[in-house]
Amino acid sequence: MADLAVDNLRIRLGGNEILKGVSLTLRRGEVAALLGPSGSGKTTLLRAVAGLEQPYTGTITVGGTTVFDGAAGINQPTEARGLGFVFQSYALWPHRTVAENVAYSLKIRGVAADVQRDTVQKSLDSLGLGKLGHRFPHELSGGQQQRVAIARALVYGPTVVLLDEPLSNLDAKLREEARAFLKELIERENLAALMVTHDQSEALAIANRILLLNGGVVEQAGTPQDMYNAPETLFVAEFMGSNNHIEGKIMGMSDGRASIRIGDFLLDGQARCAPEKVGQAGSAVIRLEGVHVADGSNGGQNHVKLDLVTSMFLGHTWEHLFRGPGMTIRTHHDGPLSSGAHWLHLPADRVWIF
Repeated sequence: MADLAVDNLRIRLGGNEILKGVSLTLRRGEVAALLGPSGSGKTTLLRAVAGLEQPYTGTITVGGTTVFDGAAGINQPTEARGLGFVFQSYALWPHRTVAENVAYSLKIRGVAADVQRDTVQKSLDSLGLGKLGHRFPHELSGGQQQRVAIARALVYGPTVVLLDEPLSNLDAKLREEARAFLKELIERENLAALMVTHDQSEALAIANRILLLNGGVVEQAGTPQDMYNAPETLFVAEFMGSNNHIEGKIMGMSDGRASIRIGDFLLDGQARCAPEKVGQAGSAVIRLEGVHVADGSNGGQNHVKLDLVTSMFLGHTWEHLFRGPGMTIRTHHDGPLSSGAHWLHLPADRVWIF
């Protein structure tokens, strides 16, 4: 049985349809990441599960209990849904100590004071905050405040924890460390977690499953590997990863392969388009890491000679920008390159043609 089940959820806000029939399931030990551009509906979906937005149709079930059913008129309040919620801003009370912040959800549930103290201390100890219970939020670092917010969300053992951009307020270095900490915590506590993020690297690293929303519908859902390596639509291919997008005319299609003409260059790749697209405008997408510098090539299949425009040192690699008639290509390479023209190889199995 799913710990969280959302079925055909629809929401209107200000006369606009924000969610247009979204469904998902989530079990303990799973992290589902809601990913998508601004306005796609991911935060609205999270708030609807929490009871902070009211759909007009669909159902939401938490731990086997229906907390919302538009047809039956069921709409349980937030505090009755058995959820933990980590807000983007952490939402810690500045006038309460760390221990008081964490204990609040136990206090409003009438838990005895001595049980509160023991439970809060165990929660703080598990998150490396055991000696900070007497401090106030302003006396903590951003990473420590984030862990206090997580402790408060988990202290009473919720069925599902909701995470709204949990790492977005941290600087880049701390965010990488917190990402590993959060994934380890979710696995250790065997949580069912639904996370909203705008950071695809965060979703790829933490989630077992990604739901990519676009205009209020799920464009594609799958494992991080599926979403990255097997995009079903042009939107998914371009949203995930760092890409080269090339416009041209689709010339042919056969056995799951397609070819697209860009000026005088014919590029072969995996067909992601319908047969009726042959003869029409199309798009080719290839990730930066899919392009190889192949100096010395004599112009074999999917090899093109382009001029080096500029180079950028990124620390762990170099990024090079090439340009020629009808195309601009970026790629990663393990070192600097000389100025002038270079042969690039765009392997057919790394090119998607839409």
